[in-house]
Amino acid sequence: MGFADFIYATLTFALQRPMDFIPPVLAFLVALGIVLFTMPPLIRKMRDGGMVGHDVNKRGRPTVAELGGIASLFAFSISLSLVIGIEKLTGDLWEPPFLAAISVFFVASMIGLIDDISNIRQRVKAVAVVFASLPLLLVHFKNAGTGVGTIEIATNAFVALPGGGVIDFTAIPLFYWFILVPIGVTGVANAMNMSAGYNGLESGQIAVVSGGLLVVAALRGTLESVLIFSALCSWLLKEAANRPAAAEVAQRPVPAT
Repeated sequence: MGFADFIYATLTFALQRPMDFIPPVLAFLVALGIVLFTMPPLIRKMRDGGMVGHDVNKRGRPTVAELGGIASLFAFSISLSLVIGIEKLTGDLWEPPFLAAISVFFVASMIGLIDDISNIRQRVKAVAVVFASLPLLLVHFKNAGTGVGTIEIATNAFVALPGGGVIDFTAIPLFYWFILVPIGVTGVANAMNMSAGYNGLESGQIAVVSGGLLVVAALRGTLESVLIFSALCSWLLKEAANRPAAAEVAQRPVPAT
């Protein structure tokens, strides 16, 4: 899917449902603004606090600030929460999917933060990320809208494929929710973490994947996914904000700890 297809999908989504086009743009701009505003001072704060590492991809292995992803995490969460709040005030929006997405990101990010400051074992980290799938399980369990009674766990036990295909797991919903979904969350989180070999590769992959899924969501007309991926795509420009700030403080000495 090329750039022309992306423009076509965006215009189609905007022209068919113009009012639905405003929240994704707002989520993107708010997330981007938060990252651009908070990343430079965060980098300086991390360096002042001794939270630095060596950039093995540059000559001389210069020291660089760590934990810059905190700004992106809060940008995603705050922008999505703000847009959801506005949508709740101006219309009818079911917010659990968005809250589940924020919860998954926070749980997985906190595990990564603990790993950065304490260096936990790989097997422990892989198992701990399983708990990040709990919000997805809770938000997709259905009880026919009554609020009481038996939960119908088979309602959303399926995998949607491109072209309208579906892999149906409604006959074995327990296997889907308690085996496949945790494995999927753990696999994606750890695969993304292990692929972070070169500068910007991790954030770049997130931006590329999120951009592609944003186009798919726009073509399918799913507002929930469009909002989530619009906020995520702002990470692409986060790297541009990170470089000048990093260069600005690159020559500063690291405080002794």
